[in-house]
Parts: sequence; C-alpha cells; structure tokens
Amino acid sequence: MSFKGRGRPKKQISHDPEEMKKFIERLFTLEQEKKMIQEAKKELKEEFEEKVDMKLVSSVIRLVKAEMKITCSPESVEEVSKLIKDKINMVVD
Repeated sequence: MSFKGRGRPKKQISHDPEEMKKFIERLFTLEQEKKMIQEAKKELKEEFEEKVDMKLVSSVIRLVKAEMKITCSPESVEEVSKLIKDKINMVVD
C-alpha cells in the first residue's frame, strides 16, 4: 500500500541565500547565548554552594514545576500522594 501523495502538500521553500544567512546567524547567536547562560548558572551555583543546600533547592524547584503541571483537584493529588507515601513507607520499613 502506497501513501505517496497523501497528507499535507509540501511547501515551496525559497533557498534565498540572504534568508539562509539571517537564519544561521540568529541560530548561532542563540546557541552562543545559551552557552553563556549555562556558564552563568554554573558560576552562580559555585558561588552559593557553600551557603545554600543546592540539592534541596533543586528538588523543590522540580517539585514545584511538577505541581504546576497537575490539572486535577488538590484533593485528588493529596489522595494519590497519601497512597504513594503509604506504599513507600511499607517498602522502607
């Protein structure tokens, strides 16, 4: 069975060298900025590693981000959380 010719038609994309150049320049600018931000984050963590519990901060950030993604009621979250905690306590004990 052939699927040729199905789906969306291909866009006619220009191969304008000026547009390519603009895209590539912006892409590499963003890549460089990304590297600079990563380095700044590393320096920030190094600056505070003796003053702040980095594991705690990282864990709480992950927790808060996960909580922000939850779309059901707080009661449902609490119910499931209690079930999981009970199971974990059974395994740990």
